[in-house]
This record gives sequence, C-alpha cells and structure tokens, in this order.
Amino acid sequence: MPEVSKTPEFVRFDPFELSVETGELFKNGIRVRLSGQPIQVLIRLVATPGKLVTREELQQLLWTRKRLRRLRSRAKRCSQPTACSPK
Repeated sequence: MPEVSKTPEFVRFDPFELSVETGELFKNGIRVRLSGQPIQVLIRLVATPGKLVTREELQQLLWTRKRLRRLRSRAKRCSQPTACSPK
C-alpha cells in the first residue's frame, strides 16, 4: 500500500497531493482536472486510509449531495415569479 501523509490542508500519496479544503488534486505539482462526485469519492477514500469504504457508504454520500443540489436548484427556480406558477 502506498504511503499516505496528512497535513491539515493536504493529503499526499505519491505522486499526488489532494487539498481536502478546496477539492483540488495535483500530480507532481500540476493540477488534475477533477471535481464533483469523483473528488468527493477520493476525499472519502483518503479520509480513512487502509480501511474499507463500502459501496453503500459511497452511494449515500453521492446520492445525498446530488439530491440536495437538485432540490436547491428547483427551489431557486421556483423562487422566480413565473417559474413555478400554474399556467
């Protein structure tokens, strides 16, 4: 298993460095374009090195955030005067 080192802001696993606060991933100092659900999964996996993360845990993490974003988006649309008005 690769060695994982943690600081308050970064998790390092050669050749990668992950900023947990900003959700940015770097490989050899170069930013890797990764965001959304993939970065959420990576953050969850590095949070507990060497421990099993179940499919159910990942599904709960992803579904909950995805669902909340969708509900927030709908609420925002409905806050506009004509968006949710009956026709």
